[in-house]
Amino acid sequence: MNRKLAFILFSICAFSLAVFAQSVVITSKKTVYKRPRPLMDFKKSFTVNRPKVKAATVALSKKIENTIGYEEVYGLNIKEEIGEIQ
Repeated sequence: MNRKLAFILFSICAFSLAVFAQSVVITSKKTVYKRPRPLMDFKKSFTVNRPKVKAATVALSKKIENTIGYEEVYGLNIKEEIGEIQ
C-alpha cells in the first residue's frame, strides 16, 4: 500500500512540475531611440516595443525572444534607423 501511495504522490509531483515548466510569460519592454541628426522634426525619436519572455530556462527565453522579436519579424535594423538615412 505504501508503494502505491508513494508512486501516486511521485506521479502527481512530476506531472505538476512538468505543467509549471511549460509556462511562458511574455511582457512588453519599451525602448526609445533618439536620432542624432533627424531629417524632419517628427523623426527625432522612435519607440520599439520588444517582447520580454520568461520561460523555463534562460536559453529558451532568448530563443523565443529572437524568434518573435521586432528585428526578426519586420526586418528592422536599429543602426540604419539611427543613422543619417532614415
